[in-house]
Amino acid sequence: MLQVALLLSAFVVLTPNELFKTLQAIQGANASNPSEALEIYTKVQPVLPKTPSKGLYEIHLAGLKSGIRANDVGLIKSIINLFSENKDWLHYLNYEKGEIATYLAIYFRRTGKFELAEKSYECAIRFSTNEQKQKIINNLAVLYRTAGQLDEAEEILDRALIEYREEEHIKAALHNNLANVYFDRANYEKAAELYRLAFLHHQKSGENYEASYVGLNLLNSYIASKQWQGYQRYVNTVKMRVDQTQDSELITVLMWQELTVKRAEQVAELNQEQQVFLLDSLPMLMKTEYHHNITRYVSLLQLPKLTTLYQDFATYKNLSVRKLDDNKQSLDLALSWCQEGI
Repeated sequence: MLQVALLLSAFVVLTPNELFKTLQAIQGANASNPSEALEIYTKVQPVLPKTPSKGLYEIHLAGLKSGIRANDVGLIKSIINLFSENKDWLHYLNYEKGEIATYLAIYFRRTGKFELAEKSYECAIRFSTNEQKQKIINNLAVLYRTAGQLDEAEEILDRALIEYREEEHIKAALHNNLANVYFDRANYEKAAELYRLAFLHHQKSGENYEASYVGLNLLNSYIASKQWQGYQRYVNTVKMRVDQTQDSELITVLMWQELTVKRAEQVAELNQEQQVFLLDSLPMLMKTEYHHNITRYVSLLQLPKLTTLYQDFATYKNLSVRKLDDNKQSLDLALSWCQEGI
């Protein structure tokens, strides 16, 4: 994918066909390697057209996503400023304002700026379509969970389930997030019930990616409660869905779950190859949304080298979070239409 970007960088301005190929390259890399996606976007940024268009918007948005996942504050700020201050983009943007505000809120959530994240989500709702609104509600619930405000998360999700009671695909996403709330309260039985509802809907609808990550949540609830029978009932179906996504992160998480169950339920020894896999993949998973689950898996696996490596990374992660909290650059990130209430 990176070779595509290097080839395109030779052009003065990208043609529509080259824009499309670049977008595919960035989006493809974002799914498995945010750093590569960031490199592709950075290389083509100087030769991108200046006149706003749908394709150009999607490229900048993909670049923003890679910047957020890689925590590149400088790149995030440059894209936010482009959308927020450039007159041509301000004239072009409509419902896209809600989408951009959502991404900024996600960045603030990931860096622990919960008040700024909440304000960005509130702004996003003002500029969102009905379809976008339900996604923002789900993201806002994630914010409340991250901040430990489980009652607020449950309340907003319960209201949304009433509002969208006739729309099954929306209910599935809401059920998954509500299940997360029950999981955080250690009510694993209720969490599993809601995960199953969401998983079965996504599976019936042929939505492999959605079925996969909800399926992993379902399996995780069984691991947390040590309900091995429930785990064994669903693991093969979830594995089939995960394999079909070809998503390296999801495949890795599933492998961790399988090895954890092998060790915890079957009390079986892991071979050298399996132990090396766990050690090699730990750094990657510690940078993802799954890092909270890794704590439990490491505890159940009871492998001294893995435990030591995990503790080292956990310490580093805490230091990094404190460093981010001291970084005032993120406070400079703002969208003009959110501030002015345009």
